[in-house]
Amino acid sequence: MFLSSSLLIFSLSTAASLVAADSSAFQADSSIDADRLYGYVKAAAYSREDVLATYPTCNDCDSASDVDISGKLKQIPGFEDSLMFMADMDVDCDGVAWQCPGNMDGQPETSFGHMNASQAPWYVIPEDFISKGDVQANALGAVICGDKMFYGIFADSNGDSPQVIGEASLVLAQACFPDDGMSGANGHPVPDVAYIVFPHDAPQGVGDETLDYSALKQLGDQKLKDLVNALDTYDPLQPSGGTFSDQEFPDPEQSATTENPLPDPTTMSGGDWGAVGPELPPTQVPGEPVPTWPWPSSTCKAHRRARRSTVM
Repeated sequence: MFLSSSLLIFSLSTAASLVAADSSAFQADSSIDADRLYGYVKAAAYSREDVLATYPTCNDCDSASDVDISGKLKQIPGFEDSLMFMADMDVDCDGVAWQCPGNMDGQPETSFGHMNASQAPWYVIPEDFISKGDVQANALGAVICGDKMFYGIFADSNGDSPQVIGEASLVLAQACFPDDGMSGANGHPVPDVAYIVFPHDAPQGVGDETLDYSALKQLGDQKLKDLVNALDTYDPLQPSGGTFSDQEFPDPEQSATTENPLPDPTTMSGGDWGAVGPELPPTQVPGEPVPTWPWPSSTCKAHRRARRSTVM
């Protein structure tokens, strides 16, 4: 392993036992309004408009857990080709660190090189989506998880049958959820992670085994600042006279009718929710409307691997 004087350029060809990279090197600048961006992605997922493709979050999930890749940003000048989706986060350990903790299988290469999952932040896209030429190798992505936002590149694809969505490299997953024991055998099952992809913007300094954190962060900060400014100027999802935090979803009470009233959650067990949604997961904010998608069980998401076909 070698580092530049700025500690921002590294080789990824060393042993898989390397200590994980410092996540602050690829974390978004604190001045960027991550809440604003998260609200936009979440509202787009709720609207189900401009859907480009739909994928499950695990191999054995039913259709209720499907995730839409949204092209809603095409309405924002300057971001017409950008993509976004709300999903969970499993761990991809392909590349030179494929024997990461809890990983029972894997491949020594990633889609465009031999990256190290414990050092390089990346996100994963289903193989058939990228086969259409919609996302270039190493394309910039922003991942908003909790109250944090990190940058990564598109470095690996998923070729499972069925192909699934919602996966990131080990170092990115651990940066997002440092207290959850993220590993090759343990992911984050709740689809509350926002992914924003810039298909034709790749940072400089990405090679077969190298990644320049400084270039990644510089490009990421510039793109996300520009996006926030663009949303402030023109935002088709922004309700008139309010913000995402107080108006992003309609009030479920207003959807009830005399014939089909919404049940009272204070008198019901988790299994009684039925069509109005499941019991709130621990990460759900009290008082926030229940999303339309159900929360997958942790057993469904215990372990999922990203496999690629030989055509990549």
